[in-house]
Parts: sequence; structure tokens; C-alpha cells
Amino acid sequence: MIANLFMDLDTSSGSSTDHIIAFPDTLISRNNFYEIHISDFSFQNKAHPVFLIKDLFEEVVYKEFHDYHIIATDASKSHSFTSIAGISNLQSFVYRIHPINSIFTAEALAICQALDELSVTDKNLLLLTDSYSVLQALKCLAIKSPKVIHRLAGKILVRKNFHQKICLAWTPGHSLIHWNEKADLL
Repeated sequence: MIANLFMDLDTSSGSSTDHIIAFPDTLISRNNFYEIHISDFSFQNKAHPVFLIKDLFEEVVYKEFHDYHIIATDASKSHSFTSIAGISNLQSFVYRIHPINSIFTAEALAICQALDELSVTDKNLLLLTDSYSVLQALKCLAIKSPKVIHRLAGKILVRKNFHQKICLAWTPGHSLIHWNEKADLL
């Protein structure tokens, strides 16, 4: 359908193409440098007992991501405030954001902020979040996706310039996963 649209525009006759708006370079067209893991790993099965989830997580990190820089993010919301947090082995952050933000927006902003503040350029990145919905939205990125998801996709795309592989993984909340627990405590 898009091909027919461009044929209808007849841009080959030497006429100017200044009036054509190109679709932005997104994660969809360049997905060889990032992965989103929502249910790929055994630790992501909430039916398992908590102690097993913890052990399975540690096994996956040891086998699959031992040379990655690990970052965990979290967000919280109450009736009076909304906060975002992130932690790595090197540093951490905690910020309050306007309480009008939803928990979905806060979780996405936490990942955005973590990419800005906690990334390193010499290692691949493993970003852990307990926000299934944010990762699902990122995985299904479309023009009509929320603006915060487009912002997150843009930040991930920028990391490609550092020749980094980025893995985003969902971690079940309250499952004794060390990284998630540390982010929860911030």
C-alpha cells in the first residue's frame, strides 16, 4: 500500500520530494541491537514459588548476561506523589515527578532516566523493570503509541550509536529478585 502511494506521487519525474514526510527511523526498522524479554525466561513465570523465581533469575543472569551492565528501575504512586527510581552497581537516582503522571508513564520515565543517568558506554545493557505494560507497549510500538513510549524508543535508538546491545527484561515484582528489591527500596 505504501509502495503504491509513492508510485502515485510520481517522484521519479524530477519533481521535488520536499513535500514528502518520511516515517521516522524507529526501533521497528532497526531491531538487531535490542531485545525485549517479557516471557522468554523461566523466572518470568509468576506461578513459580518466590524462592524459585529468585534462583532462576540468578541462573539466567549468570548464563546469559554475565558481561552486561545491569540497571533496575521502578516507579511508585500514591495520592500525593509519584516517584521514579533506578539503580546500577555504580550509582542510583530517585526523583519525584508530578502526581498527575500515571504509574505507566512513571515506569516508562524511570527507564528513560536510567538510560540517561546509569548507562555505561563500554558494556551491553540489561534493563530490568517490573512494568510488564511498558515493555509490552514498547514491543508493539506504533505511531499511535503513547508519547512516553516513543520517547523511550528514541532513547534506546540513540544507544545504538554506542554499538551496545540493549536487553529489557520484565521481572516479577515482590519475587525476591535482588535488583528489583533494591530499586523498590530507593
